[in-house]
Amino acid sequence: MPDPTDYTNLPDLEDVAEARRNRYARRRLDSVNRVGGCVYYLMVGPSTVKIGTTVNLAQRIKQLRTDLQYVVALEPGSHTLETQRHREFAVERIGRRENFRLSDRLKAHIESLQPRRDELVNMATTH
Repeated sequence: MPDPTDYTNLPDLEDVAEARRNRYARRRLDSVNRVGGCVYYLMVGPSTVKIGTTVNLAQRIKQLRTDLQYVVALEPGSHTLETQRHREFAVERIGRRENFRLSDRLKAHIESLQPRRDELVNMATTH
């Protein structure tokens, strides 16, 4: 029977915290990568676009306390596509968040997605 006063075999608290963070990250990725996810382009200022991902656009818009009219484009995809877009527009990135300066290049990409915007918003917000 183990000695209850022997503390030499206890797990390191940093290891426990890291394991919890990894489990949380995996759960988030699993939920985002499910079918029905989308990458959204949200105007958050006159020349600032947030590029994010969600599996529930209506809920995400409520969380962000904004309006659907500010979703300027959508494309079907998951966290993988969102990461790709963040890398593609890294030069336009503002700080370390998901906000990007609306450059001509980013604007052209958004415009290329706009023909299907209403259709995709409808699909993403009806359950």
